[in-house]
Amino acid sequence: MKTPTTAGEILEAVSNWTIGHTAVIKALHEAGYTDHAHEIHANLEAEGILIRAYDILIAAQAHPRGALLVTANGWQFERVPGLLVLD
Repeated sequence: MKTPTTAGEILEAVSNWTIGHTAVIKALHEAGYTDHAHEIHANLEAEGILIRAYDILIAAQAHPRGALLVTANGWQFERVPGLLVLD
């Protein structure tokens, strides 16, 4: 199986259970999403704020694009400055 490289391919692979958590992180890294995730994590940590690791990875995909993140978990994502969130 080809390693997913776009957010859509990663989401499809996860939803179909064709790749595990380690492969998700590897695919996100290769697609360039983890650099922004590290930045978000460092900024939140410096302020004493922590959110779940997968939520940071999700935020790292939406934030640099200025995309609206629609979620039922808004309280987590609202902690990321500048992230557009609809709960």
